[in-house]
Amino acid sequence: IRVPACGQTVCDDPTVVRSYAASPQQRQHKKIKYRVVNVCEDDGTNPSVGDEQIHAQDVALNAAFRPYNISWELEVVRLPNTALRRKTIMFGCSSNKIGNKQCDIECRHPITGNDG
Repeated sequence: IRVPACGQTVCDDPTVVRSYAASPQQRQHKKIKYRVVNVCEDDGTNPSVGDEQIHAQDVALNAAFRPYNISWELEVVRLPNTALRRKTIMFGCSSNKIGNKQCDIECRHPITGNDG
């Protein structure tokens, strides 16, 4: 097995993938714990995401990985913080790219005025 290119892991190597698929003992059930932090107002109202949506996404995630013997264990944490709830967070768009007169594709969103 060769050293993987930048941005890849040994698990991306086709030889490793084939050996994993051919070995039942490596496909034993795995449970992955994950946490959803749902920010809401100080009084607990107006959560970022509704409980129904969180539940639906958890069901879909488990269904998608069930054929691979992987299940997901959800923990929902409600974070009452009005100041944080009212902030806008954009993943992948650095704040110094907003309003710099350059149309950066990762910042193309109505809330930024499409960055330009």
